[in-house]
Amino acid sequence: MSKVKKGETIDAWIERQPPGQGEILSKARRLVRETLPGIRETVKWSQPCYGFEARGMWVAALASHKDHVNLQLARGAELMDPEDIVEGTGKSVRHIKLCPGETFPKEALAKLLKAAGKLETS
Repeated sequence: MSKVKKGETIDAWIERQPPGQGEILSKARRLVRETLPGIRETVKWSQPCYGFEARGMWVAALASHKDHVNLQLARGAELMDPEDIVEGTGKSVRHIKLCPGETFPKEALAKLLKAAGKLETS
């Protein structure tokens, strides 16, 4: 997994990813920020994380792997997933695998992100 280096900006981290993955990371980052107004972007666990300052909890994170990108959802196990794109078996965290060359499921991701944001703000 490619990690954000100490002192590195998220923009610089995205720029050093393989071209297909960098594009996915940029799209996912933009979607998180557009879908969840007021979300705060920070680096935790050497990856971009998104959360609401008032709650102090993270909602989503981005991770770049060898051949794909994961959009991680902190409470993904609690979300309805009618598109069946959420993966994982953890107690609460789930992820959506986004691969270069495949369609970026913008609408499905936006619905999941909105629902994930509501879990943290309600």
